[in-house]
Amino acid sequence: MTKFFSLFFFLFTGLTTSGAQEALEESSITLSEILQGIRKQEVDQKSFLKNYSYIGRIVSGKLHKNGEIEEENLYESRVFVRGDLRKTEILKIIRKGKELTKEEIEEERSVEDSKREENRKRWERFFSYTSPFNPEMEKRYLYQLLWEERMGDRMTYLLKVKAREKDEALINGFFWVDQETFGVIESRTKPAKNPKHIKSMKTRFTAEEVEEGIWLPHTIRTEVTGGFLFFKKKFGILMTFEDYQLNIPLRDDLFQGKSSDELD
Repeated sequence: MTKFFSLFFFLFTGLTTSGAQEALEESSITLSEILQGIRKQEVDQKSFLKNYSYIGRIVSGKLHKNGEIEEENLYESRVFVRGDLRKTEILKIIRKGKELTKEEIEEERSVEDSKREENRKRWERFFSYTSPFNPEMEKRYLYQLLWEERMGDRMTYLLKVKAREKDEALINGFFWVDQETFGVIESRTKPAKNPKHIKSMKTRFTAEEVEEGIWLPHTIRTEVTGGFLFFKKKFGILMTFEDYQLNIPLRDDLFQGKSSDELD
């Protein structure tokens, strides 16, 4: 995948892991071979996924000291995907603690295009960036193979990725790559440069293997500290993905006309 749903990723001042670390032997796979494996997996996965759908849930609100995110806002939907086309059917919305009625949700579907574009850009600020493993991004990053590590029942390669320049569109962080399939199963990153009025931002991404060799997002948790002058606020955003249905038949007219396919 050339796009990861994230913003995706953790502000890491130090690396803490729960899995067992293992030193790489001299005869082990090279960094170059791992990067080639990741890129091939992304291409093969994109080719495999024709039509698919999932239920997405976004919770956002105040971030408490214990790490809990207060459920001030919730957006739940069934998402249908065909290539770069996306259609969303809203299932539930909670805004500032109040659940919207069916009538109010219908009004959401008629949001004017200008507002929809504004919302899209606002959410992309937190949840979209080009994969650092995309061949077009190779010259913009430095890559380092740290060690092997067990994550649950999978052995992974732990990679450190660092942007060569400070840019909001780039990230710094750590990626756990499955040794068998070369899918990225977890990452913890931060922006190479914080967006305006953002003091810090860290995101943790986890993926699930929905079919052999097919890794799709499972959770994306972002913690943000925003600030302007003397005002500071901490908030969190948790995205969850479930009930994946792969390569299912989808009607052509599903993606035609106006749709509520942007996050509000």
